[in-house]
Amino acid sequence: AFLATGTGERYMNFRVPSDFVSFTSLEVIWMPETALAGNWVCDPNANYCAENEAYNTHADNPAAAAIAAPEVLGRQVVSGVGFTLASLATGDLVGVNINRLGDDAGDTYAAEIKLLGLLLTYVAEQ
Repeated sequence: AFLATGTGERYMNFRVPSDFVSFTSLEVIWMPETALAGNWVCDPNANYCAENEAYNTHADNPAAAAIAAPEVLGRQVVSGVGFTLASLATGDLVGVNINRLGDDAGDTYAAEIKLLGLLLTYVAEQ
């Protein structure tokens, strides 16, 4: 879980599927630990490459953004965080780092959150 204060980091990796044609979105799936109002500040970044290339051949570093909590304990939430992944290709290896900036003035959600995963949406080969 991401604590309510301080900076927390979570890393996830995946390979782009073989039927990938073009990128639509990469979103964060998360869940609040307490039924409170507020925002948590998400600072995302990603590095990606073809196999046997340097891990940071391509980078995507969207600006940190506040994400509203649903005020419902246990509700799974899917939130866009601004990734564009402009050079993403079939078979690429993607490393995603999601940071919570709990000490940021914009982070007003005074509880932990669980990062559950990522949702990659893309146009597939037909």
